[in-house]
Amino acid sequence: MKKIKTLLVLLLIFSLLACNINNKNQPNIIIILTDDMDSKLMPYMPKTNQLIGEQGATFTNYFITTPICCPSRASMLRGQYAHNTDILENTPGFTRFFKLEEEKDALPVWL
Repeated sequence: MKKIKTLLVLLLIFSLLACNINNKNQPNIIIILTDDMDSKLMPYMPKTNQLIGEQGATFTNYFITTPICCPSRASMLRGQYAHNTDILENTPGFTRFFKLEEEKDALPVWL
């Protein structure tokens, strides 16, 4: 079942890429992931805030599937809800992610 889901996701990604194959001005997508950052800290980074705001996209509403760091990151890297990654707490963190060999089957690897 896991392989079928993976194949469907890959098929969807390749289908979307094929739609834009003739577009020479494809946008670059960069995800900036920070940890324990409060929105009150942004004034201390005026250049970053200016470049992202003027030349990129900003979001005012956010949604995560879990408020805990490691499950949230695993969810983002795997493209799955946190309970499907089998990483449900912050400990042992990356050690468990690595032991389960999850880094070999993650969204960045698929791309």
